[in-house]
Amino acid sequence: MQISFYGPALIASVSYFFSTLFVTFFKLPTKITFFYFSMRSVVAVSILACILIALMNMLENRVSRTFAITTTVIKMIPIFALILFGLFFGKTGATGSAISVLSEQVDKGNFGVAVLSTLFAYGGWVIISNLGGEIKNAQKNLPRAVTIGIFIVLLAYMGVSFGVFSSLPGKEIVSLGDHAPFHIMQEAFGSLGGRLMDIGVMISVIGTLNSKILSFPRVVFEMADHGQLPFSSFFHTLGKKSKTPNYATAFEILIAALLLNAFSSSQDLSDWLVFVSFLFYLLTFVAVFILRHQLKRKPHFAAPLHPLFPILAIAGTLFIEISTIVNALNDSTGEQLFGITISLLTVALGIPLYYLRKSYKL
Repeated sequence: MQISFYGPALIASVSYFFSTLFVTFFKLPTKITFFYFSMRSVVAVSILACILIALMNMLENRVSRTFAITTTVIKMIPIFALILFGLFFGKTGATGSAISVLSEQVDKGNFGVAVLSTLFAYGGWVIISNLGGEIKNAQKNLPRAVTIGIFIVLLAYMGVSFGVFSSLPGKEIVSLGDHAPFHIMQEAFGSLGGRLMDIGVMISVIGTLNSKILSFPRVVFEMADHGQLPFSSFFHTLGKKSKTPNYATAFEILIAALLLNAFSSSQDLSDWLVFVSFLFYLLTFVAVFILRHQLKRKPHFAAPLHPLFPILAIAGTLFIEISTIVNALNDSTGEQLFGITISLLTVALGIPLYYLRKSYKL
């Protein structure tokens, strides 16, 4: 699931969002033509961004690490600016605006789908475990990074939400959509502030793209290391100097490029990849019960207040998945149902690939 759809779709979705900002910021034409080949500017910039970041990740790890730290520091500047403006200069009641937005979404009957969209922002903590083999003292530092990272992200999202809800009425936030933060920065600091916000967000997104391209090829490499993929010896090859999984990286970028050409919406890609990944999370939550029942000795993992949290996780996941399916069935265009079907079929390709590798020892 991760290497055939989730990883490449996440890379494609993030790069698509970056390219949308980039094309708008620099006022590029709608289409770019190379000789006799024409492509939408958004798709062309997306693929180019993926290739450039992938090439950087084929260098020594310290290069991508330095890039990740730099973009993380820079991205915090517009976040703090938005929080501080809402905190000290906001004139709208944050609670009232939030309730107004929430009520409108619930009235439309798509609360589950709205939750699905927000979950896209909270998926990074899962991906960090892909780098466990390259982290010093991972048993100690990995849980620490996950815990501190989630705490910082939660504070940042809560702060940004507070800043937005304090600065604009609920209905205006709904109408502006993704452009609400840019509108606030422009109102606060003029056209320069709006453009600085654009640059800050682009840097933030390109940093996110780097983290995805850094982590997902590690899944390919690790599966190849255990002989779980066709042509495992090929994907298990490391760069001679960089010691990075270059072939695995190129493979993920190739699938991402195909997805960018196949789908026209970053939002659809993000919704479908979250939908598919939560099916696997659901299996994981159920597995907690199965493993604790099967293990005769003391389990290797802790589950505080068991079975409360697995039950809550299963209930929440089922709510999101069922809401998404119902929304797709009610979509008159059929695009949502088509996207869900294609994403599930893509993941299902893993079944014949498994038996192909097992039968022919590829």
